[in-house]
Amino acid sequence: MALETINLNDVSLDELVKMDLTERFINELNPKRRLEFCISKLKNQDGLSSISEREDALIMLGELYYKLHKNQDGFELSAKEKQDICNQVRDGFDWAMDNEPSCVPHHEICYQISQRDIRELIPKMAQIAVNHKSEVSRHEYVECLANIMAWPELESILPAMLKDSSEDVRETAKYCEDRLRRYRNEPPLGVVDIF
Repeated sequence: MALETINLNDVSLDELVKMDLTERFINELNPKRRLEFCISKLKNQDGLSSISEREDALIMLGELYYKLHKNQDGFELSAKEKQDICNQVRDGFDWAMDNEPSCVPHHEICYQISQRDIRELIPKMAQIAVNHKSEVSRHEYVECLANIMAWPELESILPAMLKDSSEDVRETAKYCEDRLRRYRNEPPLGVVDIF
């Protein structure tokens, strides 16, 4: 049966997570089902979620957070329901920072946190920047801290980042140090609507 012919919101979550849904079909899910589906794919509890499926889940969670947080969603949800979903998205990102084994989704985590201005996760980002086993992830987290102007956290980790074992991470730390010097007295930009 072609996906176009069924209402995915009527499919059980157990069956839904077995499907290889692309963003087009994930967007057809109502907000609560989309959240459940994406969190399930992200946590990969069945062991079947590929890296690109987990990356899609992060992207879709970030877009859902943005739409609900900015009230640009058109969904018939109360303010409390929207806030609950946003909190669960944030908790999903928090979980992924600790548990995602691949560096590729960590790049997306940083992007989504910075683009959605989820500042509650900044302390965790600083910790991961210093301690993650992947140099790609360390690079992404420290760069993200500079880009979202998280100056206290960045200042606390820069000495360690400038001595990192990876030349690429050290180069990123130098970029962060320069950005800190140039932007220290500027207010954080927050989410910028460019369209």
